Amino acid sequence: MIYQYVFFRPFIALLSCVLYYNGLLHEGGLKSGNPLSMFLTLFGFLVLVIAMWGLLQVYRVFGLILKPNNVGSKFLALKVYIWFHVIQGFIFGFMASNQETEQKMLMIVRIEYSVLCVEMLRFLQVHGICGS
Repeated sequence: MIYQYVFFRPFIALLSCVLYYNGLLHEGGLKSGNPLSMFLTLFGFLVLVIAMWGLLQVYRVFGLILKPNNVGSKFLALKVYIWFHVIQGFIFGFMASNQETEQKMLMIVRIEYSVLCVEMLRFLQVHGICGS
């Protein structure tokens, strides 16, 4: 169940690219009004929710074994970070879709990726994975 995300997510991305470059898919996901775009966006979120639910079930099964390693808080922090990134992607995507020029839209995308890199670095520092 967890691995389904590893297979479906690249498939969705590849299918989206093929459809987009053939003129069948529009940018904007749910906002575009294109049923195919809306379906792929919703399907992507469904796949993500199923994967997270599967991870939660794995943690529940092995919770007692993993308890001495304090995996619960790390698991929760990682899941909160992933959901925060998804919500942040919606916000930046909405901001980018409202821009009148492609340069402004690309600037917002670059800001989103820069914020993501800073957040990832801070996450690694907080959990002691890299130096301060």
